[in-house]
This record gives sequence, structure tokens and C-alpha cells, in this order.
Amino acid sequence: MPVFKILWTDQAEEQFLELKSQGPNDKYNKVSKTLEILSTHGPKYRSLHSHKYQSIKGPGGEDVWESYVENKTSSAWRIWWMYGPNTDVITLIMIGKHP
Repeated sequence: MPVFKILWTDQAEEQFLELKSQGPNDKYNKVSKTLEILSTHGPKYRSLHSHKYQSIKGPGGEDVWESYVENKTSSAWRIWWMYGPNTDVITLIMIGKHP
């Protein structure tokens, strides 16, 4: 049973669907695996390296978090998300390269 339900912003969903439309590829597989871990184990899962992202806030001033899709890779990919709207929900904001 999942620890967290995943909700998508339009932007995050578009980014994920764009990856998926490219056919089977490494980035899509890594993002999918990261989302599965985030949902089933939660953001404290060690390999996700989840931490507060200091540069932006959510639309209501919420803390935004970053989890790793890749590590030690040039232009490594990340998932940005926030908790809520309920305690068992994570809302995905954006998926893409680390700036």
C-alpha cells in the first residue's frame, strides 16, 4: 500500500508525458522508478536525497522539496514537489534537469 498518493500539477504531468512520448528511454524509466519509490517508501528514502529547495516556494508559500532522479551525472534530473493538500499526499510541481 502506498505511503503517499501522488498528485500532478499540469506542468509536471506535461513533462512526464513528454518523456513517455519519446518511447522507451532511460530518463523515463528513472523518473518512473523515482516516483514509485516516492509513493511507496516516502521522501525519506535514502537514495532520493530529498531536501527543501530554497530557491522557490509553492503557490501558497508552501515549502518546495527536491528529490533526486539521478546523482553524480552532468545535468542530473530532479523532481520538485510539495506536501499536501492532505498529510498523505505529495503534489509534483516539476520534473527536469537540475538548474
